[in-house]
Amino acid sequence: MMEIKKRQRVTLDLRKNLAVPTPTFVQNDTNILEFIIKDNGADADLSNVDNITVTFKRPDGTITTTKLNQVGNVITYHFGFEEMAIPGHGELSIQFFQGSNRLSSNNLKVYFAKSLSTEFEKSAGMPILQELFIEVATVTENAIDAGNYALEQAAEADQKAKYAKTQGDRAKAEADRLQGTDVSKLDQQVRTINEQLSASNRHHQILSQDQHILNGSQNAPLDIHIEGRTLIPMQNTVLDAAKYYVLADKKTSLKWADNTVTQGIAKFTGKAEKPRVIKITNFEGKVFGSTMENPHVMKRAGNQSNFVPPTGTWQELSTPENVQVSKLDSNVLRQTSINANAIPQKLMSFNLIEEVERTIGRIPRSTVAEKIQWLKENITRITCNWHGFGSGVAGNKASLTVWAYGDWQDSNSNTSSNVTRISRSLTTSNDMVNSIDSNGFTHFLVYGEPSDGNATSYLNTDYVDFEIEFKTTATLHDPCIPLYEVGRTEYDKILANYDENTVIARYPRLQGMQHLQNPYVIAEGGNLLDPYSVKNANILNLFEQPYSAEFEWSNGFSLYLAEKLPVNKNQTYTFKYEKELFSNDVSIYISDETDTVNLIAGTTNKTLTFNTGNYSRINIRAIRTNALPGKVKLFNWILTLGSSGKPFVARNPSHLFANVILSQIGDRKDTLFRDNGEWKLRREIVRDVVLDGSLPWKLANDLLGIKRISVEVPNASSLIPATPSMININQIATKHDGTALKLFLSVPTERDQFALFGVTGQAHDKQIFLSVSDTDSGFAESYVPIQNEIKAYFNGWKVKLIDLNGKPTAWQSVVDGKDAPTQTLTYVSANRAPNYTPYKLSYALATPVTEVVTEKVEGDIAINGLTQVEVGSGVIIREKAKTEASSTVVHINDVERPNTYLEYKADKIINIYKNGVIDNGWAIASGRSFGISRASLPISDFDATAEYTVTYLALDRQLFTTNPVSIPVSWAGSLKGTVTDVVNKQADDRAQISVNTRLIYDVLLRLKAGGL
Repeated sequence: MMEIKKRQRVTLDLRKNLAVPTPTFVQNDTNILEFIIKDNGADADLSNVDNITVTFKRPDGTITTTKLNQVGNVITYHFGFEEMAIPGHGELSIQFFQGSNRLSSNNLKVYFAKSLSTEFEKSAGMPILQELFIEVATVTENAIDAGNYALEQAAEADQKAKYAKTQGDRAKAEADRLQGTDVSKLDQQVRTINEQLSASNRHHQILSQDQHILNGSQNAPLDIHIEGRTLIPMQNTVLDAAKYYVLADKKTSLKWADNTVTQGIAKFTGKAEKPRVIKITNFEGKVFGSTMENPHVMKRAGNQSNFVPPTGTWQELSTPENVQVSKLDSNVLRQTSINANAIPQKLMSFNLIEEVERTIGRIPRSTVAEKIQWLKENITRITCNWHGFGSGVAGNKASLTVWAYGDWQDSNSNTSSNVTRISRSLTTSNDMVNSIDSNGFTHFLVYGEPSDGNATSYLNTDYVDFEIEFKTTATLHDPCIPLYEVGRTEYDKILANYDENTVIARYPRLQGMQHLQNPYVIAEGGNLLDPYSVKNANILNLFEQPYSAEFEWSNGFSLYLAEKLPVNKNQTYTFKYEKELFSNDVSIYISDETDTVNLIAGTTNKTLTFNTGNYSRINIRAIRTNALPGKVKLFNWILTLGSSGKPFVARNPSHLFANVILSQIGDRKDTLFRDNGEWKLRREIVRDVVLDGSLPWKLANDLLGIKRISVEVPNASSLIPATPSMININQIATKHDGTALKLFLSVPTERDQFALFGVTGQAHDKQIFLSVSDTDSGFAESYVPIQNEIKAYFNGWKVKLIDLNGKPTAWQSVVDGKDAPTQTLTYVSANRAPNYTPYKLSYALATPVTEVVTEKVEGDIAINGLTQVEVGSGVIIREKAKTEASSTVVHINDVERPNTYLEYKADKIINIYKNGVIDNGWAIASGRSFGISRASLPISDFDATAEYTVTYLALDRQLFTTNPVSIPVSWAGSLKGTVTDVVNKQADDRAQISVNTRLIYDVLLRLKAGGL
């Protein structure tokens, strides 16, 4: 049987009484207690000590005495079976003698947890328990070591404070004795030292989605509260003229019935109508050969004497060229033609389906053909805007046309010698039918005049965008436009206290109603660069190890040590690295993420300090200094905050990952916090109660054009607070298409209203009332539907045909209009329509409920001087990995291997675990991924018997979470406060470890009882 050794340490001082943590052991293990002996804070000299004895009193009163020996200032005590015979708290006294004189004694408590039975220890369950206890023991030892360290620091701080005060008083007295001596500076120094060592002030800050800089004068743990958030996009909703709204997207406009337009970023008071959406898109973020970042494409053809059709031969623009045409800045992309009759021309193809579903909402159809038909029926205008100019033998001219009716149509032109806009629109229903191709694309062509074979013809493109305008009646499901209702206080802060970037972060694009899900906090005070951050561009024989890359240059350009690295704007950073040169030197360039603006431009220095200016992402590149091929080794790269470079250390961020959902309605919000060593969730909101056909709906009233329908909310009990109006005002509800329902305080008078009644002892207690339009349900105006017919509607079916009495005889989907596969009331009342999202209700509890969620929270946060803190949501914690091997490498989330895909597209893989322990052997890279991030491991390092799990950030976070906007944090501002926090946290951890130990014991006893 494997022996379990458990070693713990405590610090004792011969001259001072220090608080000592309680060591915790398990009966019958090999338990060792080490005493670190101090003398007034310094290592004790025990050379004059003749005899050291330990007396241990068991819980039953039995006393044992043992003589110990020391090595230096360390004394080791091996507990025997007699001391461990009785579980519980024992009392230990260690005494130091010189001859017969006792020099000092110290007392402390020791706890022994009950051991398993002998029978169980011989069973198959014991090895499992041993592994678990080893892990618990390690955590316990680390926690107690941290506590001892904190106590030592407290002792040192106390001694330093007393010494500084004594020396300061002496110096001041001496200085006062000397005439004309200015002692004010000395006084101030003494006060400063005293304050630093003794003060207990705390720093407070509220974090939100983004990166932040926290500055702790001491290394200190961070106290964190995470508050909930819920947002509902309002584009499908008739707005309220008495309420306030924000539009948080620069590429979206809202058109109103009076033809006025609201263009984001903007705030406004509502109009009593549903807005018409105008969406603008361009080539921002476009990557050559990829549709992941941007689904549109621009291509060139320069040596053709005719206009090339969309299906002809074209050359796609490179990534830097796409960057050049994605901003209106007079920085033109020039295309030339010199051959006789050759026409410089560019094809601009816009993917309507992808653009709409990524940024506006889900098209309520299933197949590509059905989605294209919906677009043709619901788009009222398509416009391409090209900014540039052309020049040729006959002067300046550029023209813009559109592909429709099987050919290029009439063009619009400009004859300017400067950047000027040309627009070409499609506005009729026939235009829509004949311009959107079978893949959902619309194509535009811009061209210059043909060359005569002598003079070059030029086509200069500065910027291109594309507008889609929808009919007012167009309703996309799971709306994505960041149009939200806000309170008056928040409204006043928008574009006043909050700049445009803050507004965008606070009000992100979401797909339908979303709550804050899986928030995270990552703190880094040391190296901000990964060990495998190298991305090569045209280099040979790359041999990469952690923080080391040896390679040979080819004819390429650069090697990236960091690409699109998130940084804080207007922040100073220092980059350092080492290098070995064999035949070629390297220069370092630090630039914005597009490599357009250099913050550091080509230096061979190995320490570089720079300011990020207005950039939030940067690239760090190594470029060879001459054209000679050669070998180079770069290693120990480090990026740190501030202007003073730090010695190389590996990246070691602290993190907090929470697998929880936090909601908010009005001023009521869920909160995640730590209390007495446990993570707790103060639950104030009941979220997303599904209102589908499984509930016993009934007709309450038949009103003009609408039917008022009600049902008792499941499991509501007494959780809903009563108000004078009997209605809980802290409630929200959404319809199947994502429309936000309006709360009414009396009888509804229009469609899409609702109310949840409180507990008042009346007949409608705990009931929700909904007003459903006859247009939505298909019910005849005067028809009284029975319960199963109402259930059918809440399962996603509407009436298609009725008999002479108005009774439904056929049903179709409210999503896409398709017939129910079985046209019986029994079927539609019991089965949901495909792709149907039910109505949902969320409401505030009368009394908040606190839940312990420690098992759903991983990690903890500490700040280390100047610390960069990233806050966000959408972290996926320890998802089981699906792996696949090639001849030499094992892959995770490789786009060419669908069997390795993670559940969500990965923005960034944070860690990969092997049997629950971080496995640093995996190389994490971008590109060729399901999303942005993938991982690979040499097949020789792969253990097929192990379980591999992945923690990562989801790319499409708008599908299931919103951004956090309120995370209050605090940390100690002094050494005393830091020591207090560490000691308190260590005590909490020790208590939690004791609980976990007991739980493990109980679980394994149950396993034993079950026949393990």
